[in-house]
Amino acid sequence: MSVMFSIIVATCDRPERLIRTLGAIRAAMDETGLGHQVIVADNGGVAYAKEVVALFRRESGLDVQYVESVPQNKSKALNTGIARATAEWLAFTDDDCLPDHEWLVNASKCVENSGWKVFGGRVLPGEYEGNLPLWLRPGRSGRIPKGGVFVRYCPFSSSGVLESSSPVPFGANFFVMRQVMEKYGGYDEKLWDICGKAALGVEDAELGIRLRNSKETIGYCHEALVIHPVNIERYSIRSHLRFSYYYGWRDPIVFFQSGRPFLELYRLKAIAVLGFGSLADAVLGDFAGMVDRWTGITRHWGAMTCRWSAAYRRMIQYT
Repeated sequence: MSVMFSIIVATCDRPERLIRTLGAIRAAMDETGLGHQVIVADNGGVAYAKEVVALFRRESGLDVQYVESVPQNKSKALNTGIARATAEWLAFTDDDCLPDHEWLVNASKCVENSGWKVFGGRVLPGEYEGNLPLWLRPGRSGRIPKGGVFVRYCPFSSSGVLESSSPVPFGANFFVMRQVMEKYGGYDEKLWDICGKAALGVEDAELGIRLRNSKETIGYCHEALVIHPVNIERYSIRSHLRFSYYYGWRDPIVFFQSGRPFLELYRLKAIAVLGFGSLADAVLGDFAGMVDRWTGITRHWGAMTCRWSAAYRRMIQYT
């Protein structure tokens, strides 16, 4: 039995990268010999993707559909794509990612052999552009800053069911039965109303946590691989720490628990420990390790700031 997928890509004003992503999807489709449906949901301010999709459709002859989704809200764009899907299974990747040529073949095998209704695949960083700055080169500790520049999802060395402590799948490489998305209401569109642009990229984590809390089994397919290119514009400490702050700021909203104290003392202790550790790294000349600790400090600080924000108060009202 061969599995048909509706492949959904949300895009926002990145036409050059979208072209590469669609090319990689085409190669993956060619391996299966099947005419999977491809849906590009444009969430950008300018309809760059419309021309990209029209050109790709003419050159490839594939069933590629273009839908607009405004205003900017990635969850809404993904839900718009889901509404146009016709296949029993949905496959998701991002507009700056490159699925492996056997991405769909291996995902299909996983569907047929596992019995899962939801699973994620492996995401690895691609080759980096130019020379890595000093703060991204592993030093004495071997650590490098997490998140931002290098995107990696590889919870196990082989396929299997995710544990409750395992990170949920990334939206860059995610597979789910359409009936599951319909059952749980798809992606949460109110996140953008609550968090603004800080919600970008958190929709997959929120969905995964919601599915896990609903006792859905979530699998991991090691063989279904997507490459996330390393973008040179992120080669700055300022950019990296900004991402880290956003990640931390939205954590109390995505992992919302009523009744938690507004001032979490363990975060202050963690900041102090990380701060002293970063000084030691600096003395040893381990600049990547130092920035890695700064990443943790910034994330904790973002989480603390969020607890006093209007966004967090709106989250309380929603619940």
